[in-house]
Amino acid sequence: MKIDPDTGIIEFLPELILRPGMNRREILALDVGWEDWNVVDNVPWAFRAIIKLPNKTISPKTILIVYVGLDDRPLAFWDVTPWDLVNGKQNRPEGKCTRRLRAWFKESVNVSLPIKKKWGHVDASFDPWNQTGGVVCNYRERFNSDEEWSEYKKNNKY
Repeated sequence: MKIDPDTGIIEFLPELILRPGMNRREILALDVGWEDWNVVDNVPWAFRAIIKLPNKTISPKTILIVYVGLDDRPLAFWDVTPWDLVNGKQNRPEGKCTRRLRAWFKESVNVSLPIKKKWGHVDASFDPWNQTGGVVCNYRERFNSDEEWSEYKKNNKY
């Protein structure tokens, strides 16, 4: 696994490379065993793959979810989580789970989180309702306007 912080291109496996601007057709053409993840009106808008990352000490089994929308819009965001770190408990947005996810990402790609660039934003995130965490990338293309992107950056202390 490797990421180029300047371009936003991430390689999970040689056959699984995501980049800003990729569309649904390009992503689904990647032969990694995608399964429908979220479905609206019988049309999937998110897909999940369980991938095995080589030479990982924490967890070789990893969950990747991509959110591509209902049409052929650009990739909105992805969420990657090592199988062994997906569940946890923490009481604040920053805590044990997000620290462990940041450490896993640093070990995996030798890049510290958060990454904040003009193409998008990558950081560890925790969902208190489901008690799950992940490393999430929000691409700039997912936002419909500069105002939405500015609001996102403000809310995420960009």
